[in-house]
Amino acid sequence: SIAWTRIFPKGDELVPNEEGLKFYDDLFDELLKYGIEPVITLSHFELPLHIAREYGGFRNRKVVDFFERFAKVCFERYKDKVKYWMTFNEINNQMDTNNPLFFWTNSGVMLEEGEDPQDILYKVAHNELLASAKAVIAGKEINPDFKIGCMVSHVPIYPYSCKPDDIMAAEEGMRQRYFFLDVHCRGHYPSYALKEFERKGYDIGMQEGDAEILAKGTVDYIPDVTDADKISSIIQSKNKDLTLDSYNGDRTNWLYLNTADGPCKDQAFRQALAYGIDRQAYMDSYYKLDESDEVMAYVPSSFGNLISKTCGSIVTRKEKLDGLNTYEYSPEKAEQLLDDAGWKVGSDGIREKDGERLSIRFLSIKEKDNMDSMIPILQKDWQEIEIELKANTMEFNTINSTISDDNTLGDWDAGWIGFSNGSPEDTGMNDLLKSKAVDNFPRLSDLQLDADLDAGTYTSNSEQSAQVFKQAMIV
Repeated sequence: SIAWTRIFPKGDELVPNEEGLKFYDDLFDELLKYGIEPVITLSHFELPLHIAREYGGFRNRKVVDFFERFAKVCFERYKDKVKYWMTFNEINNQMDTNNPLFFWTNSGVMLEEGEDPQDILYKVAHNELLASAKAVIAGKEINPDFKIGCMVSHVPIYPYSCKPDDIMAAEEGMRQRYFFLDVHCRGHYPSYALKEFERKGYDIGMQEGDAEILAKGTVDYIPDVTDADKISSIIQSKNKDLTLDSYNGDRTNWLYLNTADGPCKDQAFRQALAYGIDRQAYMDSYYKLDESDEVMAYVPSSFGNLISKTCGSIVTRKEKLDGLNTYEYSPEKAEQLLDDAGWKVGSDGIREKDGERLSIRFLSIKEKDNMDSMIPILQKDWQEIEIELKANTMEFNTINSTISDDNTLGDWDAGWIGFSNGSPEDTGMNDLLKSKAVDNFPRLSDLQLDADLDAGTYTSNSEQSAQVFKQAMIV
């Protein structure tokens, strides 16, 4: 993906940034040198902050022209290096209007009090679909051989039963998945959407000439992305006829605990849960790797960027860090912490305190094969320290909405999620660990940790930054 801000730092400039353009020249030249065909997304959750603040993001029709200008510059500059393009990444995430994160990441939009989210959604969607169509038209004029596609997060919905009400509910649910695709591919709004606009009185901002632009700017393809879990199933199969090219990955699967509500508010209790998980047993159960494959998956020493230039070797256990507690599996330490915190074993073998039974409500992502290994191990390990685990399986978007909403903090205690760093910088920790950060699902609030993360971020001294981020790992 090309970062819009590398090309137009504020987003509304008339003249592009030559250094940014040169950066991608070098990148594409390197890919092509090794026979790698680039497939480039123009907008991947990085709309310039200036556009979000000054224009309201894609609420504002002016942003359509800003995006078209950005697209034209990219198409013209790289017309002989890139053939395959996409306009917006996972543009349909914002159909989940219950989660403000998606409006912000997709479109740079924040809802105001009293606004109808659906009404705003369709206004924003029209502007983005128009921007995509204008980009496609411009791209084909610059290079007729371009193939320009779209990208959606397509999670199918199946009816609960063959009852007509369930069938219809699934059909209506799938329209949420098809809406952007229908316009991208067919060049017009589907009848079910037009009916909804009519019934609810929505004015999406259609102007004269828009219909012709949408019809002319249809996409060439919808990409198919292979889930990493499918690749892991190949690893597990140990099919000796397959050749697997591996590289150092940067994805961390991690357990998050609700520090704002329930028993996990207590730090000692959280530490007990950490000591009470046999993480190596999970790795052995899920990945089924032999010694020659051990570099592909391992238990991190702590939370951090696996590919960090300065801290990655600590995360991957190649280097030790004095003062860092890695919480090696120790049921004895876990039980001692629970005893000291006043959680006593009840008559049914589960701990309790002040009449409250110790049961952890765990959010599990639906149809994730690693959960088939993780949940039984958590249940077994925590049962040994007299804690009950209750797993609640949901779709990813539902979990994301639940853990992001302060109003549902009382509905869960723990969960499991994957996170990838997009660069070798340590600042990737900030979005998940800083107080009130957008992805701080556990609701961590530690002034010392905030100060360390800020100090490591806002310095030009790389050695000093590395030391501060190591201190943050300890904290």
